[in-house]
Amino acid sequence: MSVCCSDAAVQVEPVSDSKSGGKMKTFTSHISVRPTFLLQVLDTTSGSPGRSLPVTLYEQTTKKGWEVAEEGCTLDDGQMKLLKGRSLTPGGRYKLHLDTGSYFSQKGGQPICPFIELGLQTPPDCQNLHVSVHIGLHGYTTYIGT
Repeated sequence: MSVCCSDAAVQVEPVSDSKSGGKMKTFTSHISVRPTFLLQVLDTTSGSPGRSLPVTLYEQTTKKGWEVAEEGCTLDDGQMKLLKGRSLTPGGRYKLHLDTGSYFSQKGGQPICPFIELGLQTPPDCQNLHVSVHIGLHGYTTYIGT
C-alpha cells in the first residue's frame, strides 16, 4: 500500500507476526522524500514576502541550449516550488529569471534591476535546493542552501 503526503511518499508493507501464528500483522514503512527545489522571495522594501513575482526557470540542455522548465508566480508567502513532480538533475545547470520590473511597477516603484537572473549548478549529490532572494528597489541579495 502506498500513501502520499505532500512531498513524501510512504511505502507500507504488512509483515506477519510469528508469535501470533500469522494472525496479527505489523507494518513497516519506507519513507522517501522527493527532491525539492524551493524559491523564497522577500521584498526588503516592504519587509514582506515577495507575492506574485513572475518567475521563469530555465534548464540547460545539451542539444538546444536553455529551455523553459517552468513559469509562474510566487505565492502569498513569497515561495514557489519548482520542478514539481520532477527531480533535480545531478550536476544540472539552471537559470532563474525574476521579473522585478513588473513586480515593483505594480507597487509604484522603479527598480534599478528590472530583472534578476541567477545561474545555478546543482552539486552531483544534491537532493534539495533552497534559493532565497531578498529584493529591493536598489538591489538584491541571494543565498542558496541544500
